[in-house]
Amino acid sequence: MYPIFQLGGPVTGKDFYGREGVLRSLQRDLVDKGMRGYVIYGARRIGKTSLLMEFKQRITANKKATCIYIDVSSIHPFTLERLYDTMFIESLKAFRPKLDMWDGVKSALAGSATAFSEILKNASIDIVVKDYLTIKFRLKERKADLQELLKNALTAVEKYSERSKTRGIIILDEFQLIEKMEPKTLWAFRAHIQNWKHAAMIVAGSEVSFVEELTINKTAPFYMLFKIENLKPFDKKTSENMILDKFKKLGMHIEQNALEKCHDLTGGYPFYLQWLGDAIYDQKPKKIGIAEVVLAFRALLKESEIIFYSELERISEGEKSVLIELAKGRKRITEVAKRLEKPDSTVAKFVERLIAKGYVIRYENGYKLVDNLLAGWLALTY
Repeated sequence: MYPIFQLGGPVTGKDFYGREGVLRSLQRDLVDKGMRGYVIYGARRIGKTSLLMEFKQRITANKKATCIYIDVSSIHPFTLERLYDTMFIESLKAFRPKLDMWDGVKSALAGSATAFSEILKNASIDIVVKDYLTIKFRLKERKADLQELLKNALTAVEKYSERSKTRGIIILDEFQLIEKMEPKTLWAFRAHIQNWKHAAMIVAGSEVSFVEELTINKTAPFYMLFKIENLKPFDKKTSENMILDKFKKLGMHIEQNALEKCHDLTGGYPFYLQWLGDAIYDQKPKKIGIAEVVLAFRALLKESEIIFYSELERISEGEKSVLIELAKGRKRITEVAKRLEKPDSTVAKFVERLIAKGYVIRYENGYKLVDNLLAGWLALTY
């Protein structure tokens, strides 16, 4: 049987659910109106990558645009030079899939002087490729800098978009890895992108501070250049309809109160809804009520240990202790500070860091975790 609940990787095509309004906005603004870019941000496992991959598939299918998707976190080890090479290579793949001497280009990028010489002699290789490779060799000889390489990587996207008479859109997922490198790099991005007429860029990330530093402040490098989209969890109706639709395809009935429980336990996170639905299905229940949902959720908490232990490695011990107390229902800084026997000011600093990293949000008269599943796991584990 084709898996109804999709786990482990982006969800696209017939399995993609919701986000139609965001997809329409991206199509309208970037393709039809010719805007230069978007910043898309949201918590981890909120569905950013699925949205971006679905957008790529749709606009590629309607042939209105040529889309280049790059997951920055997949570049190992990460350096700006490797990033720019990846941007350039993926642009060639998208716009010049039948490029002559493709193997030669790859060899030249890897540092082969012979391949580089052959490309310079080849009349069929266009100037965009030759310019980029020339900068690469000048960089190797310390006669150029990374800013020149970035300029040529971005120029490739713009020039190939113009030649193909389609809107070229380059997507950089997990963009915060670039932001953490050096501030002048972001201003270099802006300097070139603001002059684009045929191409656009989407950058995506999960840290709130990443968006604020990138776009919101007047001194931010992408201020007034990119439109901002905050990707939020599914609302109650969307969550319920997704789960209901999938169980219908399986020929299984789920009660209304169980549907509501699915949304409440997952917080409307698409990934968790898929995961919980799969855990429910694994039980092979004769009926699906609240009891079956809760049982599946408990199994999910145990199964998610590896993910969440890894999650905690990204934050300091002080942040971790505050996160645990918030997960246990202590909403106010004074309550957490008293429990941890720390000054209010110290706890307040940890909370602000957790907000900036996307783990915590302000809520009513206090604070809470963004991720319901993480909150449940922390409360049970600690």
